[in-house]
Amino acid sequence: MDTMPKIQIFLWQVCHKALPTRSLLHHRGIQVETTCPLCKGGEETLDHLFLGCPYVIPIWRLADTHAWLPWATFRGNFQDIQQCLDVLRSRLNKLHIQHISFLLWSIWKAKNAVVFKHATIGPLRCLIQAKKAVAEWRIRNCLSVDSFLEGNSSSPHHIPNIHGSSDGLHLLLDGLN
Repeated sequence: MDTMPKIQIFLWQVCHKALPTRSLLHHRGIQVETTCPLCKGGEETLDHLFLGCPYVIPIWRLADTHAWLPWATFRGNFQDIQQCLDVLRSRLNKLHIQHISFLLWSIWKAKNAVVFKHATIGPLRCLIQAKKAVAEWRIRNCLSVDSFLEGNSSSPHHIPNIHGSSDGLHLLLDGLN
């Protein structure tokens, strides 16, 4: 399966607060420990997993150190992932939005590796996996950043825009279609 639809679906889930974090699963009545498996400290919510977890902060800083994302844009005191992504979308160019999308996906996959494979993925490896995913997707599809963000309607795996979120985060997802 092409990587892009996976990330579009993932971002849709983030936009609609439907990503199955431990907190959300617990809220829906599933008996699961809500503690973050990465830091073993906070409750695994979207906001904690992508912004507040001590495991992810070095990932965002490494993205800046590697000149992949500007860390300065993450220095705001964001209360939640929605606010963060709305602000970042207004400040960053299309290339950075693409990078953020794949980095969020990589963080999610790193968390899942801890839960399902009992593997530990360090911050540098998480960033490298995001970089590799971007490069592989762009090479495989021979597309520019603009094509990625506008969607490739000729692709058999193209997913159309899916609206319905009233929280404004859907703007990030719209930027990918």
